Amino acid sequence: TQYFVGDFDGDTFRCTQPTEEPLWIDFGFDNYAGITYNNYDKPIFFGWGVNPKYANDVPTGEYAGMMTIAREMSLVKTEEGYRLRTVPFGIDALRAGAYPIASGASLLTESFGLKIKGNNGKVILENEVGQYVAIDVDEDSICVDRTHAGERNFSEDYCREEFSVSKTARLAKGDINMEILFDVSYLEVFADGGLEVASAAVYPDVPYRNVRLEGNLSAEM
Repeated sequence: TQYFVGDFDGDTFRCTQPTEEPLWIDFGFDNYAGITYNNYDKPIFFGWGVNPKYANDVPTGEYAGMMTIAREMSLVKTEEGYRLRTVPFGIDALRAGAYPIASGASLLTESFGLKIKGNNGKVILENEVGQYVAIDVDEDSICVDRTHAGERNFSEDYCREEFSVSKTARLAKGDINMEILFDVSYLEVFADGGLEVASAAVYPDVPYRNVRLEGNLSAEM
């Protein structure tokens, strides 16, 4: 979903910051038809966590699709102008129990969160049959690659390059501060305090059992 920055007077919206490239709420593959709630003191957003290109074909039987985690939205000023910041909402109590882990640490459940810090490298969630999803970050960009994440042959669209690897420029420079949420088959990445956000549905044949860190990154779980 694309967004625009501008002014609304109650009747007319005027885009005050046109850009050459689209501004995406989510640079991943699977965040569709999001809405915010009326009459709440903060803009809280939910999206449908699957892409309509292949939603009817996902290898999950009668279960098809999920909602993203609740996300709080705000505008922040960057060197590129005002941009949307999106952060997970309502999980502060879960964050409080985070503890440091080393590369190769076991994933004890299929639903977990990771806090990542450093300046470049990869975070890889992997299983014992060689399937993995990778999040690659450096000073300038962040990339989500699910090419080898699991079952793919259910859909020609899902296998296409544009739905396998997605990359975006970072709006904040310097060390990375990233939060990764994973729930059975759904990955959500929030980088640079929510300035870059990606969502991806993955279908490993068996659960991811390890988190591997490459480069100069540290993690808490």
